[in-house]
Amino acid sequence: MSIYRYYRIVATNYGMVEDTSFYTGKEWGEEQTKNLYLKNHPTVQGYTYSIDSTTIIDEVKIDVIKGIDANYLSIFSDQNGFYQIPLLNDSIVIMEAQKKRKSGNKTIIIDTNYITSSMNNIILHGSNTELNGIVKYNNDSIAINVLVELLDVDGKLISGISTDSLGKFNFKLNMDKDYEIYSSDGQLEAVENIHTGVHWNKDKNQVLILNPKGSATYGKVVDADDQTALSFVKITLTDSSTNIKNITYTNDQGIFEMALRKNSSYTVKLERINYFPKIIDIRIGDTIPEIIDLNKEFNLDLIKSGFKVEPIYFEFASHDITKSSKEELDVLANILKDRKNRTVTIFGYTDCRGNNTYNTILGENRAKAVKDYLISEGISSKRINVVGKGATNYVNNCYQPDDCTEAEHRMNRRCEFQIDD
Repeated sequence: MSIYRYYRIVATNYGMVEDTSFYTGKEWGEEQTKNLYLKNHPTVQGYTYSIDSTTIIDEVKIDVIKGIDANYLSIFSDQNGFYQIPLLNDSIVIMEAQKKRKSGNKTIIIDTNYITSSMNNIILHGSNTELNGIVKYNNDSIAINVLVELLDVDGKLISGISTDSLGKFNFKLNMDKDYEIYSSDGQLEAVENIHTGVHWNKDKNQVLILNPKGSATYGKVVDADDQTALSFVKITLTDSSTNIKNITYTNDQGIFEMALRKNSSYTVKLERINYFPKIIDIRIGDTIPEIIDLNKEFNLDLIKSGFKVEPIYFEFASHDITKSSKEELDVLANILKDRKNRTVTIFGYTDCRGNNTYNTILGENRAKAVKDYLISEGISSKRINVVGKGATNYVNNCYQPDDCTEAEHRMNRRCEFQIDD
């Protein structure tokens, strides 16, 4: 043991904990006794298993994250795969486990039903998986020799393949990733989003149904100040009824293209580095022109931010602002103080669990909590708009409760900001 260092010792037994630290300064002798006295306290424990849930994986590193903000400590499961940590006074504890090329995570929700002696096993899986699928027309006939493209979370093409004589296709994928699958045949297209988390079933066929693309839709994105065209703006089109996302980018002239169908509702999100994002809601009725020019109805100008605009995140079923979120909001408050002619719209989101009414109210409460904080920092309430978006516009492809873990769902519990003209 080295001198002039701080050390921390955490000892646990079922329902008992001692957590202490000490400093080995110059008064520290070569041999010292440090007694630990266990006190009654809730604990979290379990085993680290492979994905078959029967094979123990020993000596797995586990990073314990306290709430949303802080890495509390790192431990290793023992030679029997067993781990144990003290349970802190938080609503959520997240454990991220890793050994070599295997990883997994476990989230503990703390409520009155938590039993300190319960077992919370962590399942680790490999880094590779696959996708098997089939493409069909909307009359249920199979689509032969039709192009299918695999795109990453940013809409960048990874690979493409044509369906075989049975309309089938296959892609090799990485675990814990979001992908977009796109297929087209003339004026027909199909889009699906998948998430290859621990609940991913590689043996289930993904069925793509080709439908008419809809009306060609164009838009041009420019800088709000000097009106120069902005290239490489990420455009995310989300179908409000299915939550399916399709991603494209502006070209060198700032122009992007997509397709909209009648009797549909969409959200379009515009994003570019060093600019504030912009969100536009589009509703298409019974009649729709052959070509749609979005600039005629919407302002697609983006406003410079000068820094990377980050959302802030919330714990489960909560609208309390965390410590790290306050730091982000302080930056936003300073921007608004410098730009007194601008207003801000705050969008509050939830994960996909809970009914629509609950999620809309919770999303609005999160946005209102941000508004209250900005007001406390000297920003006039007249310059702040709040919108409760609820369970929409997901950051990842976790829009089904059983598709993702708690750690993956938490990325959607957020507020985003739009600086307005």
